[in-house]
Amino acid sequence: MAVSIVPLLLLALQTPPIARSNSPNPPAIVAVPSFPPPPVIVALPGQSPQDEARLRGTPHRIEVRLSAGRETIWQGSMLVSMRQGAQVTYSKSEASQPLCPEDLNAYELVQSGVSINVRPTGERTLANRYALDIRWMRPAEQRGCGTSGTRAVDVDQIVVLPLGETVTVNGDGGLLIQVTRRD
Repeated sequence: MAVSIVPLLLLALQTPPIARSNSPNPPAIVAVPSFPPPPVIVALPGQSPQDEARLRGTPHRIEVRLSAGRETIWQGSMLVSMRQGAQVTYSKSEASQPLCPEDLNAYELVQSGVSINVRPTGERTLANRYALDIRWMRPAEQRGCGTSGTRAVDVDQIVVLPLGETVTVNGDGGLLIQVTRRD
């Protein structure tokens, strides 16, 4: 829909002015800047703006190893970027051996598993900070007929993980978590 300017201009010329000034000074004209100044890019200590851009968009490999005593629970690599974390989940549920010799139908459920979640903290100024959310679930020690159960260890911790370094976190129940940032 086109609007003609001519009728609006004629209407403006026919409208009497609201107030007239008898002052010899013309009204002041104030200049307003049309655009804000450009943002200032500041390099973080030990990190150039190019490094930060690379880390934000390019996934890098983080190796995780979970162990308890001499047993390796899980070990592997995860790709994580500053915009996206990674998660690995493993679970197992199965029937146990008969617990009560007098009742060969008395089976109980045995559960074990692990959940590993590694994600950036989302803090732009701290590009080397990661949140670790780890859950390890295992069968409880059975001490007789009808005494089965499950034990779990949860670790929720933020770690600083510079390139090439390994961080070790100790959890309850002998859980040892080793996290290494490779690239």
